[in-house]
Amino acid sequence: RLSDLIQIINEHVLASVAISIPLRLWKSSLSDDERRRSGNPYCLAAFGCFHELTRWMRRDRSTVDELAYVYDQGDQGRGEALKIFNAVYDDRVLRREYRLLSMKFEDKERFVPIQAADILAWEMNREAPKRWGIDPIPSRHEIGLLQRVPVRYWGFPDEMQLRSLVGSFARIDLRSNEIGWDTSSPIGDDGEGG
Repeated sequence: RLSDLIQIINEHVLASVAISIPLRLWKSSLSDDERRRSGNPYCLAAFGCFHELTRWMRRDRSTVDELAYVYDQGDQGRGEALKIFNAVYDDRVLRREYRLLSMKFEDKERFVPIQAADILAWEMNREAPKRWGIDPIPSRHEIGLLQRVPVRYWGFPDEMQLRSLVGSFARIDLRSNEIGWDTSSPIGDDGEGG
């Protein structure tokens, strides 16, 4: 059962971080320049996860701990996430600030820990419309189970929070022309990003 799997995940996870950015909000709230600088919703959500994990690391972990990111090989936005990682990693100051060790991509069929992140992503995408008041159907039981972790940051940004995240992203924006963002959404226009 899914609830049994979530219980096992919760027993082994240190922190749960996820950000869901509604495509409509990204398109309607940000200027063309802000959208260009932030890439696409997937890019911005990946950067937001880097940002929140770093805040948690500063607060609760050793100063020498570093983060090794593992993404699903099949994610449509994996190239954009890698571009963000490389842009931050290539800057010695930002690399230290964001405590970046490495990033790699694995097949979720062969690398079981990715399945936990996949469950969270699935449930976040189902929960996001409820948080934004778009879907009146009550939250699923599983989302409550996923909240039972030591540290949890799940971002459902509103317009002000989205702009703040874009502002944090500006530190790596100086190279955005070299990065070559794919500003087309990695998902359909009617869905959510990130």
